[in-house]
Amino acid sequence: EEFIRYRQASYKGKLVMAKRFSKFYINEFQPVTKIEKQDLDKSKFHHRALCLAGTLLFGSVSFRFRKAKTGAAGTGGVSRENNLPMHILNDLGMGFLGYVFGQLVSADYIYKNRQYVLERIYLEKSQGVKDRQ
Repeated sequence: EEFIRYRQASYKGKLVMAKRFSKFYINEFQPVTKIEKQDLDKSKFHHRALCLAGTLLFGSVSFRFRKAKTGAAGTGGVSRENNLPMHILNDLGMGFLGYVFGQLVSADYIYKNRQYVLERIYLEKSQGVKDRQ
């Protein structure tokens, strides 16, 4: 039922649902079996890796594009330091955009591939299981 709502939602709705679930899954979910624990650790690793990869990719692409643009202009003897703070700010902004993009891709991946967690949570709610801690 939850996955059907996800499939019928708009892109913004899908991202909100995926982000909310991923935040719960990474921060609050308590695994019961060893397989769930391994899967949770794998999801945390993928989340961190995608965020880091997005940050580095977008930041380095911004840097390389700027470097290629100034190199193609033929400004060999001209000082390039006059706009350095703006260039650094631009690279940092693109790095942040890459981080956000990595978060969204990670959240969507976690939501689509962890449907068994939703099924278990709904089963526990229907059977009246409160808290296992």
